[in-house]
Amino acid sequence: MRPDRRIGSAAMAADHSERTTVLGEPRGPKMELRMSPNQTIKAVELGGLKFSELVDVPPYHYGIVFARI
Repeated sequence: MRPDRRIGSAAMAADHSERTTVLGEPRGPKMELRMSPNQTIKAVELGGLKFSELVDVPPYHYGIVFARI
């Protein structure tokens, strides 16, 4: 990755599964498989990238942008 490049990650927010359903089933992956934004940031920073920006992606997701350290 070039030094000026960024990488993003999108994930399903942990607080919507029970309230929003599709064909009677909870939307998205099981709650125990989802990571909070803070958990995701910590895990990715351990891999050598730096948190840059948290983005709300309504209605069910969030995005995180990382940069090279």
